[in-house]
Amino acid sequence: MFWYFSDTSGIGIVVSLFSPGHLSLISGNPNEMNTTSMSSGKGVLPIQTYYFNTPRAKIVSMASDPRKSALFILDSDSHSIYRMENFNIWVNDSLNIVPIQKGVSKTSAQIAYDWYNEMIYWVDGYYNWIGMQPAFTTDNSMYKIIIHKELRRPEGIAVDPISGYALLNIVIPQPFAFLSF
Repeated sequence: MFWYFSDTSGIGIVVSLFSPGHLSLISGNPNEMNTTSMSSGKGVLPIQTYYFNTPRAKIVSMASDPRKSALFILDSDSHSIYRMENFNIWVNDSLNIVPIQKGVSKTSAQIAYDWYNEMIYWVDGYYNWIGMQPAFTTDNSMYKIIIHKELRRPEGIAVDPISGYALLNIVIPQPFAFLSF
């Protein structure tokens, strides 16, 4: 799992790795990277590593709000969605991790962030629903299940806040669906 991140501190790529659970952060413009320069040792980009408190952390999805220096992560091991505050590519000392939703199922596959309305969405293949809640709250009860009828095994979600659409990846009955919110 990787995510492109850009803010005032720089640009780079965030990579989620397991065993032990951690994020590797590679600074630099991904458009200027190539495998030859990286494998030859020339132009190798600085890498920062952030290890989670639990080595079993399994980050299966990420979304970001660079304007607010926030990275949202879905950890299937703890069944939670977290907000990493003051996040930047250099993983400075002021980084703070806040749980925003506890109790998502282990089969929750993906999150999406609506930067216009500041909402976080997630798909849950076990409960066959799509949930949402304000991204900048710590009140675990503020979530809402927005779709739960006739939904089978949702696996992915993307949102377009300007158009008001969500794109879902579901296994049965169709390969994907468009929804308006």
